[in-house]
Amino acid sequence: MLKRLIFCALILQSALGYTQDADRMYQNTDRDRQLYNAIQQDNKDFMQNVLNVALTRGKLWKCPQNTYLFYDGWVFVGSKEDGSDIGRVPYNIVGSFYSYREFMKFTFQGLSYENIFELNTRTSELFSYKHTLNKIEKVSCKFIR
Repeated sequence: MLKRLIFCALILQSALGYTQDADRMYQNTDRDRQLYNAIQQDNKDFMQNVLNVALTRGKLWKCPQNTYLFYDGWVFVGSKEDGSDIGRVPYNIVGSFYSYREFMKFTFQGLSYENIFELNTRTSELFSYKHTLNKIEKVSCKFIR
């Protein structure tokens, strides 16, 4: 009987420890969630400011499927020729680009599939590389502003 009481006491003590650990874990998760939301809001505000400046100072290129806005190493995508839908869902994708002479190479890191693009500003041609398909697609674009 004494062994059963000691066994039950150990189980209760163990359960109490798990409850305290679960409560501590919940509090840490809640704190992490609040910190993440604060960081996300800061990032959203920062990107909105960059987008506002990019819409006035950036270079806008219209291709058959998408419109690309280039500014200060950032590239934004949209579908309308005036760029009014850039930054709004589903066109809230932000990528990065670098340029070398007349070539602008850009990618969208947030997309899960291969997306390497290269825009030749002299010939106004956009190349997209699909490594898994072993294919290069080429379309003509036009410079808007």
